[in-house]
Amino acid sequence: MPGIDADFICHRLAIHKEAKSVAQRKRKVDGKRRETIITEAQKLLNVGFVREVRYTTWLANVVLVKKSSGKWRMCVDYTNLNKACPKDSYPLPSIDRLITSDHHDKVVNTSNNEDQGWMTGIWSYLKEGVLPEDKDEARKMRVRSAKFVSIGDELFKHGISTPLLKCLTAPQAAYVIEEIHRGICVMHAGARSMAARVLRAGYYWPTLKSDCQDYVQRCPPETLHQMMSSWPFSRWGMDILGPFPPAKGQLKFLLVAIDYFTKWIEAYPLAKITTKNVQRFTWRNIVCRFGIPHTLVTDNDRQFIAQGFEDFLRELGIKHLPTLVEHPQTNGQAEAANKVILRELKKQLGNAKGQWANELPNILWAYHCTPQSTTQETSYMLTYGADGMIPVEIGETSHRRQVFNSQQNAQELAADLDLVDELREETQMHEEACKL
Repeated sequence: MPGIDADFICHRLAIHKEAKSVAQRKRKVDGKRRETIITEAQKLLNVGFVREVRYTTWLANVVLVKKSSGKWRMCVDYTNLNKACPKDSYPLPSIDRLITSDHHDKVVNTSNNEDQGWMTGIWSYLKEGVLPEDKDEARKMRVRSAKFVSIGDELFKHGISTPLLKCLTAPQAAYVIEEIHRGICVMHAGARSMAARVLRAGYYWPTLKSDCQDYVQRCPPETLHQMMSSWPFSRWGMDILGPFPPAKGQLKFLLVAIDYFTKWIEAYPLAKITTKNVQRFTWRNIVCRFGIPHTLVTDNDRQFIAQGFEDFLRELGIKHLPTLVEHPQTNGQAEAANKVILRELKKQLGNAKGQWANELPNILWAYHCTPQSTTQETSYMLTYGADGMIPVEIGETSHRRQVFNSQQNAQELAADLDLVDELREETQMHEEACKL
């Protein structure tokens, strides 16, 4: 085979350092194909393009593709090599095309591979107009094929969230699921989140949803845990903090509530802790801002177990879970929020203890914009779907403020809101993983 002497210049592929050599198991082929493989391999051997290795650490099976002339084209299965090559910002279609183009050979039509699976009928109709003999099946094929388009040597499906989705065979789909599942913060995401990620990555196959569900169900039982909160703002913890040194208006107490899912904290200073004040705080700061929760966890203070407050919760359909005396850690989320507020108040106030009510909004803002160790995200992001702009971005202009475009900002915000459900699911998984 003509070309440049490898001693002068040689093309090499970028390979992950941690990638290991893979020797595929030999596939059985029929007699006719075996003779073709031997003949073609001997041709490559005669011209010095390949050499014989008896104890190889890397071995890829050859794949025979039938030409329109009836002859055979010998290709190589580069599946494992594709996995070992890092992805860059401008990826080429596939490794086999890169290699064949380097040798000025005709690009291999991978869509004509016999392992097309579910794409065979669609591809035959789009390329050659071939339909099934059965009239009903032919009609179904016409309707189904209208959703697909062939571009070059690939088959794509018209999508809704993504304009074009690349169609995958069963082995390719298994590889995509494995990579996406392992790549989500080194933990196991749910089936819905995984399927959404596959679609946003631009891939499609008919059994996408069921394959993701089957994959998740095969996860080891020990990695599954009961979730404390099934959706944002469904479970709140509430507690009383104080008394503090009297502030303006004789404010001495702090009523604190925290959402178990997003870790969002609501706090309000009060002069007295009464059942009426607790009821007003629940209505204004939780129900009117975040909707009616499913569960409210409190301790056994008389303000929380008063009949008036119980009736108020019952009318709204909120399940009240007062903690037991022998198990006070049930309301651990609210206790943790109290520690955060107390610690930051001590840092901010110093000796000016009477100013704690004025500093409270600043402390809550800083907390909401700080990533939490259990969720790896900010409470602001999990609540509103985008990170809040903090004061430092005004003093030292940040990139997003410097290049602000109102139209683009609206588009990006819409995209963030579309992705916030998956982000919340990931943080939920990460929080549960931290309990291991």
